[in-house]
Amino acid sequence: MVQKVDRASIKAQAKAQLKGKVLMTFLCIAVASIITSAAAQIPTRLTQSSASTTLSIIGWLVYIAVVIFVSIPVTVGLNKVYLNITYGYKPSVSTLFEPFSKYYKNSIVTTLYVGVLELLWYLPFLLISIILIGVAFAGTFATIGGDLANLFMYGEMYDLDASNASTILGLFCGIYLIILLLMIPYMIIINAYAQSINILCEYPNTTPTECVNLSKAMMKGRRWELFVLNLSFILWILLVCVTFGIAIIYVGPYMSVTLANYYHRIKGSVLDSNNSGNGGYDANAGYGGYQQGGAPYGQADQYGQPQNPQYGSNVPYSQNVAPQAPYDAPVQNAADQFSQTMDQAATQVNQAADQAAAQVDQAVDQAAAQVDQAAADSAQALDQASHDMMTNFDDYIDKKD
Repeated sequence: MVQKVDRASIKAQAKAQLKGKVLMTFLCIAVASIITSAAAQIPTRLTQSSASTTLSIIGWLVYIAVVIFVSIPVTVGLNKVYLNITYGYKPSVSTLFEPFSKYYKNSIVTTLYVGVLELLWYLPFLLISIILIGVAFAGTFATIGGDLANLFMYGEMYDLDASNASTILGLFCGIYLIILLLMIPYMIIINAYAQSINILCEYPNTTPTECVNLSKAMMKGRRWELFVLNLSFILWILLVCVTFGIAIIYVGPYMSVTLANYYHRIKGSVLDSNNSGNGGYDANAGYGGYQQGGAPYGQADQYGQPQNPQYGSNVPYSQNVAPQAPYDAPVQNAADQFSQTMDQAATQVNQAADQAAAQVDQAVDQAAAQVDQAAADSAQALDQASHDMMTNFDDYIDKKD
């Protein structure tokens, strides 16, 4: 039985590892995104500049080539940035382009291989989705076929009553629910390949097939665990939405480094049993060949902490050179300020909510008191009117007699 990874500990470790490195990490993400986005603009630009079908086809071919030969290695390099952070190195934009010089072919082939496997797994779910959606459409057409045909053909419906409108709304909600529910098992299944690129980044000589097989071995019994870990960031993702994307500066690096820490927690036993015949890697050797610390991961002698933190210097990894500045020093930086701002904002929101609740309660009490007073006044007025009417009636009777 696999030992579960403590989500709280790897998240706390990611926060500690990102101290002083958040902005530079986000810069790496931004550069990788710009390169990918620039590639996506190629077909659009060529189509807008000419109505030629041939030119459009050429544009799409160029786009595919740029994605394969440029965007994919850069994305792998970004993954390497996250791993470097877990080893105590500072993030660097130059790391994005490291695959071009060291494992260019492997980075492309491994990524494409994983993509093909994920696509093959997606096909049965796509087929099931089409069948279920077809059944839903057939049932709806049998009920309100005319109105639905007008909706798709003319964009409007005539003589639409509330019953038909609710049926159509239920159809589209049902389609969305079908797609959503089918995506959950699909995402859990493809989690088997989630560590392939991490393995490639640490052991560049590993073949694509070995990367995938080792990833599957690592993730055996852990696919649901990784799905829950990704799901645990839902509130952070909502924070990105409500801040119009600003929070991604912190959330993006935080999520990615947490996932890199997850990889470190689960890789040991699998790589220990595959030391030979898999590209010459050694699970007991750290990144680049230095020895990892002997203490458990996350403790004082951190697992995966390099002996030479001066990444990019001419000092060999084997030399135990102290860093020029303590990376873990309590320095006030953008990440700390952001976290403090979030805490302060949460406190202010809670206080505002408490004040609003108190004001609402007070307003409700006052309204209830006014209603009670009005009811009492009305009852008193009614009693007085009834008394006056009876008195006048008695006087009238007495005078008549």
